[in-house]
Amino acid sequence: MLGSSILPLLPPTAQAAEDYDFDQIDCVPTGPEVNVVDDYELAVNSSLGGGGNGLPVVELMGTKSKISFFTNTDLPHLVMHIKTMSRFVIISISLRDEQGKQRVLEMSNAKSTVIVDKSVCSLPLELGEGWQYLNIDLERLVFNAFGTHFAQCSEITVHGSCRLSKLFFQRQEYSDVELPPFLRVVGKE
Repeated sequence: MLGSSILPLLPPTAQAAEDYDFDQIDCVPTGPEVNVVDDYELAVNSSLGGGGNGLPVVELMGTKSKISFFTNTDLPHLVMHIKTMSRFVIISISLRDEQGKQRVLEMSNAKSTVIVDKSVCSLPLELGEGWQYLNIDLERLVFNAFGTHFAQCSEITVHGSCRLSKLFFQRQEYSDVELPPFLRVVGKE
């Protein structure tokens, strides 16, 4: 199914899912506290098991920490498995619409109102406790915010205090069982 239907960014491959470092990921970590750490809570529910070990995740701590992932994909669904660390998180998505205009969707749990100008849409983001699964429909958001159609995503940047386990694009919304095992969120094989 991977082919042209799914583009994994984190982890980038099944081999990297159990043990990775920043050299294996097409990203730029910035700030004092961006690290790969083991998450033991996640290992309990993972399709990869964990065997008593934690699963590697990217951890960002503090307002000056961020990580940027670069891509040029037309896949319209951005999927994230994210855990907030009881602090603010900002997800910034840079993209191009069908007219060739650069647009930015910025989602934050620090905002409570929607603000749209010519090229930037700021949206509130409600994240609960623990690990959260987000499937962000870029086509729908771009159309609702700017009245145009999504064409291509070039960058995703996550700021703040959180943990990231999965980050990938998909052509349509797939159920967890339809995904390759290393991208699944729940259930054992």
